[in-house]
Formats: sequence, C-alpha cells, structure tokens
Amino acid sequence: WFDSVAMALTASASSSGGLLNISSEGFVSPRAAPSPESSAGLQDLRGLMAVGRFLALAVYHGQRLPIAFSPVACKHLLLWPLSMSDLRQLDAAFLQHRVDPILREGGVAALERLLMEQLTFVSAPTDHQREPQDLVPGGAFLPVTEENKLEYVQRLCEEYVCGGIRREIRCTLQGFWDIFPLDMLQAQAVKPIELSAFLSSSGSLDPEEWRWHSRSNSKSVIVEWFWDVVRDLAEEQRGLLLRFVTGSSRLPPGGFVKLTPQFSVDVSSSGSPNHLPQAHTCVNKIVLYQYTSKVQLSSKLSLAFSSEGFYLP
Repeated sequence: WFDSVAMALTASASSSGGLLNISSEGFVSPRAAPSPESSAGLQDLRGLMAVGRFLALAVYHGQRLPIAFSPVACKHLLLWPLSMSDLRQLDAAFLQHRVDPILREGGVAALERLLMEQLTFVSAPTDHQREPQDLVPGGAFLPVTEENKLEYVQRLCEEYVCGGIRREIRCTLQGFWDIFPLDMLQAQAVKPIELSAFLSSSGSLDPEEWRWHSRSNSKSVIVEWFWDVVRDLAEEQRGLLLRFVTGSSRLPPGGFVKLTPQFSVDVSSSGSPNHLPQAHTCVNKIVLYQYTSKVQLSSKLSLAFSSEGFYLP
C-alpha cells in the first residue's frame, strides 16, 4: 500500500495538477498551490498535510518509499539550517553565478558591474515566484554592501529555496509533526541524513557492483581498505554512505552503471590522517586521506557520513 501511494504521488508530480513537483535531479518537493482563498487551493493544502502524515506513517511502520527526498526536505522536517552544499545540489548554476561571486573580496561591486544594476535586499526570480520580493522590510531600498553581504546571501538563498511555497512546506511539515512531534525528533537527535534513509529506499547496494562501476585516482592500499569497509557495512549504512557522497540514498534507475558522474574514490596526498573523508556531491566523489589502518579509515568514514557541515558563513 505504501509503495502504491508513493508511486501515485510521483506519477501525479509529472502533471500540472499534482501536489508534488519533481526536480531535474529527481527530488520531490511541494508544488505551489492556488490561493488558499479558493476551494482548489484549500484542497491542495489539506492534501499536502495528508502527504506529511503519510510520510510519517511510512517511517513509523518501517516502510521505505520509492521516492527521492532532497536534503532540503529532510532538513525542513527537523528545522535544521540549510547549507551551501544543499543549494549546490538544488541549483549549482545559481550558486556559481549569483552566490559564489559575491562572497569573494570586492564581490558586491564586481557583481553589480556584471548585472549592470545595484544590488539590494530583494529576491532572485524562481519557478515559484517570478517577481522580486523584499528580503527584509524595505529591502528594495537597502543596498548590499561588503559589510552586510553575508546576511544578504543567507536571506537570498533561503528565499530562493522556499520563496513561493512556504505555505505548502508548512502544511507538509505540520502533517509530519502530527505523527512525529518536532520536539520528540529533536530530543532523539535525529539527523537529516538518518531521516532520509528512513524515508527513502536505496534499493540493493551491492558492494561488488558498486566498485565495478566506480573509478579511482590511486592504486593505494587505502582504496582497498575503503572497499573492504563498504563490504562490512550494513545495508542501511551503505545507504548513508551513498547519500553522503552523491546527495541521495537512492540510485537512479539502472543502478550504479547509470550514476552520473561516475562514483569515484580519490586519495589525497596532502592533508592529515586526522581529517574526515570529504565528499564532493556535485561530482559523486569521496576524498580519503593518508589513513594508517583500515580501522582508522572505518572510524573516520562512519563519523563523516553521520555528520552534517558546510554551513553558510
């Protein structure tokens, strides 16, 4: 039953009348509803609350769904702050052309010259919200400066992700919290990466197939240790590792052979063996350091894929 409902929700996301939207990366999110003053808008908001309850019931009954949830969706459910890596997965081009340039020294003036207009505290257009919105009261008249640009970037990114669908997100969250209250989730210290694994089925992650369809920049014993550790992991832990490196605990249809870019394991010649492995989700790459034993690598890897990082400055 859970699979059937999930597949129906996914199928309806392909039409303009569904409750959910599917991104080009395959992640689902609430679709903007009509005005809540209309009967259609009110019905959609009630439907999204029901979707939230459905997701919570799936977690409660241990039924992982054939739906890919973005890191942003799982962070919303736990009220975690969004990170730069979240935005990079959702829209790498926006981060590259609108966020990264302004964070450089002298970035405000450089971006203003490129855009040929003054930067003020207003939002960037999105599919959900075409017209610019004030990021703060009177934002259209508040210039962005080197001194306030970090606040501007934080507000710009948050609005870019959530602008135009805040009502829809709140309804979905409230439905989920009706089953799993937020304070209970926070008391149990549930992490977004764990919630993603509870919600989404990753399918079978065969270590041999995984390695066969991967590449590496090194023939070091460290790479051998890595694959030994992957073989020793439980299925759920493999899903967490896949999510850490690629941004999703689910494989695309066709399995590892269809994963693009190809999964890669690199060994860095610099850095310290005390460093945790680093993931580059935009290219599906994990970077290992000069670990001195398989036990050390296993410990560092477990710490890495069970933690979160890379927050906005």
